[in-house]
Amino acid sequence: MNGPIGLYHKIYDYYKGDKAKLTLFTMVVLILSDLPLYFFTVLDLLRLPSLYKYRLHYAQEVSSHLGTRVYPPWEVIKETAKVAEFNFLFAYLVPGTIAIQIANKLKIFIYDTDREIDYKRLIKETFLIAVLSDVCFYLLHRIVHTPTMYQIFHKKHHEFKYSMALAHHYMTYKEACIFALPQALPPVMLIPFFGKMHVLSMWCGFVFTQVNAILGHAGWNFIPLPNWMGFLRAGYHDYHHVAQDVNYGANFEWTDKLFGTFARAPLAEEVEIAARAIKDRVYDYARHAVSKSAENAAQGMGVSAVPL
Repeated sequence: MNGPIGLYHKIYDYYKGDKAKLTLFTMVVLILSDLPLYFFTVLDLLRLPSLYKYRLHYAQEVSSHLGTRVYPPWEVIKETAKVAEFNFLFAYLVPGTIAIQIANKLKIFIYDTDREIDYKRLIKETFLIAVLSDVCFYLLHRIVHTPTMYQIFHKKHHEFKYSMALAHHYMTYKEACIFALPQALPPVMLIPFFGKMHVLSMWCGFVFTQVNAILGHAGWNFIPLPNWMGFLRAGYHDYHHVAQDVNYGANFEWTDKLFGTFARAPLAEEVEIAARAIKDRVYDYARHAVSKSAENAAQGMGVSAVPL
C-alpha cells in the first residue's frame, strides 16, 4: 500500500513495532515538517525577478503605509534565522525529545501505534486534531494580543509587518514554548471522547498545521485558491501581520469566522503589482525585523525608531 499508511507500515516494520521508537519518530516528523520553511527561504535568498509577482501583495488601500513587498535582505534573513533556529531547537525539538523519552521510560504511551490503520480513521483523527489545534492556537493567540501579554510575549513576533518564512519561529523563547502546546495537547484532550489517536494521525495533523503556519508566514502566493477552501491559504495568517486584529487562527479560516474575527486578505492584481514595483517605496524589512536594538537605542535618545 502506498501513501501515508504504506509509509507507516515501513516505519513500523523497521522498528519492529517498538512503541517507544515509533513515538520518538515524532521528532523526525517535526524536522521534516519544517522543510517547506527552508524552501521558501531559499527563494527569498535567490531573489529571482521572474518570481516577484508571486510574492504576496495586498491592495494599495491596505498596504500603502508599508510600501511594496520585496525580498528580505540577507542581513535580516541571517538575524531572523538565529532566533528562529534557536527556538526550533530548544523550544520544540529538545524539549519534545526529552518529554517523549521520559514518557517512554515510564511506559506512558498516549498514542495508538498499532500497525493497521485505515484511511477512514486516519482522515477523521487528523481532522479532529487539526481543528482542535486551531481552536487552541486561536484562543492562545488572542490572549497574547491583550496589551500586557502582547508586550511580554508577542511583540517580537510582530516586528514583521510583511512576514517571511523564518518568521514562523521568530518570537521570544518563552512564547515559542507556550505555542508548542496547541499542537502537543489536542491528541491528549481528545482521548476521553474518541480514545487514543493513532500516532500516524498525530503526525499528519502535525504536518498539516506546520505547512499552514509556514504558508501563513512565507509571503508567497503561488496558487490562488477558491474562497470556499478555508485552509492552505497564504494570505490568511499573513494578513494578520498587516492588519493585526483579524485572522488569529493557523489552520482554518472557519475558526476566525466562528469567533467573528475573519477578514479576507485584499490581494493586489498583477497589473497593480507591476505598477507599484516601479513607483512605490519599498518595505524596509530591516527596520522591523531587527528593530529591537534600534528601538532600545532610540528610546535612550528620546526618538521613535520604527515609524509605522
